Amino acid sequence: RTIELHKKAYTALKKEFPDLPVGFMIYGLFMNPSADKRLFVKEDLFDYADFIDTHLYASGVDWTEWEDLQQQYEKRGRKTYLISTEMSIVSGADHVSRARGTIMGCLDAFAHNMRMTYYFNQANHYNHMFSPPIGRDIPAGSDQTMNFLHMQLVARPKVSPDIVPNGKQDRWVAFQNGGASYMPVLQTMAYYNLVQNYEVSDFRETRKPDDHSAAHVFDRRDATVVGMYLTKPLGFKTYAVKADTAFTVQDMFGRNTRVMPLDSVALIAVDDTPTTLIFDKRVEKFAIEPVTGGVADATLAKGGAGQLAVTLPGLFSAAHKLRLACVWAGATEGALPVKPGEPAAVTLPISIGAEQAVGVYPLRIRILDGEKVVALLGSSLNVTELLRMDVADVPLTARQNPAI
Repeated sequence: RTIELHKKAYTALKKEFPDLPVGFMIYGLFMNPSADKRLFVKEDLFDYADFIDTHLYASGVDWTEWEDLQQQYEKRGRKTYLISTEMSIVSGADHVSRARGTIMGCLDAFAHNMRMTYYFNQANHYNHMFSPPIGRDIPAGSDQTMNFLHMQLVARPKVSPDIVPNGKQDRWVAFQNGGASYMPVLQTMAYYNLVQNYEVSDFRETRKPDDHSAAHVFDRRDATVVGMYLTKPLGFKTYAVKADTAFTVQDMFGRNTRVMPLDSVALIAVDDTPTTLIFDKRVEKFAIEPVTGGVADATLAKGGAGQLAVTLPGLFSAAHKLRLACVWAGATEGALPVKPGEPAAVTLPISIGAEQAVGVYPLRIRILDGEKVVALLGSSLNVTELLRMDVADVPLTARQNPAI
């Protein structure tokens, strides 16, 4: 009965508004097999749907059924496209993973002929905010709507328990005792940046610079925009962007660095978090190619010092006196002379503060020609304890006491 009603509605709308696109909803399109998609084919609804709508809630997408449906449209001499009136990609259990999944999921959907998406990134139940995910991990919650949390309740401003009527716990009661503010989670801000960069853009193509990377190319009226990332967690890899037009490199956190090609070449480092390249204008011809070189990963102890090894491929056609600047409090600047067509290498001194927390940190190294950034490289810095002992169980005789 629903199919019969849809055919009548489609016919009536087209009679009154011939140019109005009318679509059809297929639930479960990204399941393989998709029962609703097969029903669509069985009922031969191709002449009653100009586009397909679907709801997409997943951690990964199987495009097989959608690609098959497009091929069947083409066999009938028609083309179609996809929209999603509800969409949310859930990826991982921490803020960074969720943000990464949001951007990569949308770029992947656009690359598969999704024209529009209405992104659902929300918690339907207000009570989730009373257990605010201040730390890195987002609590799982008691139902799936926790996966779509877009705001968090945080202790801002800090309120002393002494001036809260019923003690510390009431700091979290919104609109009553203060000490609570609503703030967007990282996933929400990543989506905001995604909209700013790709809204009203046309998908051009997906490039594969190498076996472990993807670069989705879009064109806006005023700029060419590229969303690039590694498809595997391989750390940072270095790529040459061959173009004559300057561009802005924006990381997943919204930090921007303007890069100016030198001798029609600029270098960037990409990892498995999405990087956006925003050219100053629409660029028809440019290349992104993997190159050897970059910044080697380093392991240093708290309170210690060491060297960062930086190498550049021989891609510059003229001699240049470049300099290096590392975005790290304990790093110094360094000089990097470059000869035409020859690789270059230098080490950059770096020190680690004694109070630095143990962990793995992403490093960004800018290479400048005067005040212009010509390369934005990256590596991982592993900060360890100055002294570490792994103590294992060791059989002792009756006459020995445990000791160091």
